[in-house]
Amino acid sequence: MPAGEYWDYQLIQNYRYPRATFGEEPYASKLKAAPDEMIPMFNHEEINVVVVGGETNGYWRIIGAALRKSVSIDQWR
Repeated sequence: MPAGEYWDYQLIQNYRYPRATFGEEPYASKLKAAPDEMIPMFNHEEINVVVVGGETNGYWRIIGAALRKSVSIDQWR
């Protein structure tokens, strides 16, 4: 996603921008990117769980995804 769009998200401004301004990586490097430079919104290391079904907060967005593993949720019932 373009860096300018990334830093325009309210959740990014609230939670990651302060960390970037204090020099915490990888946020500090993303803050230095030009507005039209493509940067990843999520780091693969940060994504550990995908929850299917239900909704308590409708705020979400799919940026890009890759199938890593498929599991049956029927066994959880």
